[in-house]
Amino acid sequence: MWEEFISKATKLHSALKSALVAIATFLDAFQKIADAATNARGE
Repeated sequence: MWEEFISKATKLHSALKSALVAIATFLDAFQKIADAATNARGE
């Protein structure tokens, strides 16, 4: 029972970690778009 719990917790941890990496990557791309829009408007 404990082994299954630990296994599921490890899988949850991995999924959350992957989600955070995906969110960080998305925000980075969004920031680049925002920076490009700001620079285009400034010219």
